Amino acid sequence: MTPLAEPIIKLEYEHIGIGRALEGDPEGHWLTEEQATFLTSAAFRKKLGAGNALEWFIRSQKGEMPTVRTGCWVGIVALKGVQIEVRPKIEPNSTTATSSEVDLCKMLNVCFDLDVPTESAADVDISSSILEVISHAFGKKVLKSAQHGLPRRYVDAQDDLPTIRGRIDMQRQVALASKASSLIACTFNSFDPDNQVNRLLKAGLKAAMSLSKGPRARQALRLALSYFDEVSDRPPSGDVIKNMVLQRNELHLGSACSLAKFFLRRKSFDLRMGDNNEEGFALMFRMWHIYEQYAVAELNRSFTGTDFVAYGHEKNPGDWYLAEGDFKELKPDVVIRSRKSGEIVYLADTKWKSVPYPEEQTGADAQAGEDVAPADAYQALAYSATITAVHKPALKQPIPVAILYPRLPKDGAAPLPSPKGVDPFEALRTPGNKAMKLTALTKRSNYDENPEPSFAGTLSILHLPCPPGVHRPALGTDRSL
Repeated sequence: MTPLAEPIIKLEYEHIGIGRALEGDPEGHWLTEEQATFLTSAAFRKKLGAGNALEWFIRSQKGEMPTVRTGCWVGIVALKGVQIEVRPKIEPNSTTATSSEVDLCKMLNVCFDLDVPTESAADVDISSSILEVISHAFGKKVLKSAQHGLPRRYVDAQDDLPTIRGRIDMQRQVALASKASSLIACTFNSFDPDNQVNRLLKAGLKAAMSLSKGPRARQALRLALSYFDEVSDRPPSGDVIKNMVLQRNELHLGSACSLAKFFLRRKSFDLRMGDNNEEGFALMFRMWHIYEQYAVAELNRSFTGTDFVAYGHEKNPGDWYLAEGDFKELKPDVVIRSRKSGEIVYLADTKWKSVPYPEEQTGADAQAGEDVAPADAYQALAYSATITAVHKPALKQPIPVAILYPRLPKDGAAPLPSPKGVDPFEALRTPGNKAMKLTALTKRSNYDENPEPSFAGTLSILHLPCPPGVHRPALGTDRSL
């Protein structure tokens, strides 16, 4: 007997049985030894460009049963006969005994500006796969646009015609004359649907078709593809996609193009398992990166109409280095600047891990930062001290810095209100969430009982609301591998 073809749904750091299903898992939701070997192999990680083996899938054990354990990458992987979907979670902490699933579809929607409507999940009546929700929305979006006509662009074209169109291509005309042809070699501009935008959409539709298994999603994608017969199957190059600018009459296709690019992010690979060679695919994301992009997008959404703008570490207009033997590049996850002056007003570091929210703490534990790992605080303060020294050396105090931890609000993740004052994190502060003024003490010797105090910086421990998924009991709170 082989595992079922329907998706195996797991959260980060959970187990999948090898040879049989784990207790509590649906019948058939397990991996063969062959699948487990391929999934945890160095060759598989190399094909997908994975770094640390522990971030993907590793061999593990639950009780006496061998398992494959998921890591901190989320998304979809398809092998021969099985599809695995890994979803994000906020792990249990000292105040809660449950693992809380986070809605990956909504986070991807924000990170990649996919514009997937919130009613899509109910429309396709499927909660088993984020791909079905996004695929169905993509198909419907392109279909609606295509029914009003594909966008056309003027493209260079060549043809041998009985009358002149455009200009004569003299080199080709000589060749025609040598064959005693009465046709004229013409080069002209054609108002053609076979352009880069439509090639991108067609390539995205075909990629989504190769990933999706749901009948509703596949029907929407198939109907949309039926309008692209005149469009070449050759997708635009990566550089063309990256630098593509939509014309005025194509702006309504912005979200559809974002979805096409999303599906084209998948990585295909040959499955050499047993005697049969098949093609598998993966559409996986490192959850730490997704959370960082989500934080930047949510902050900028709240900063609309204010003087603040947030940049992710990949788009920070500045480079800073900390000298420690060799130069080490510092890239804060979030840099908040003034729109008018461009000055840095706040720094932030994102951590995809659980720290008790102030409302959950009581007594002595209610002090903000009580459960924060020292390494997290040291890293944040290193950003503050180093960037202040380079960017604002005349300041009497370092640029303030925050650590953003995720949380799932009881009533869902409502949009962050805009800050009304000089504090960009105003909306995230609570009575137990105040900024901490940190003091550094310098001893002149080991016997010095009166060290000299100096101001080390302002560190805020904040919690960013994330969209909740399905809450369920934790399957195991330890992360031992």
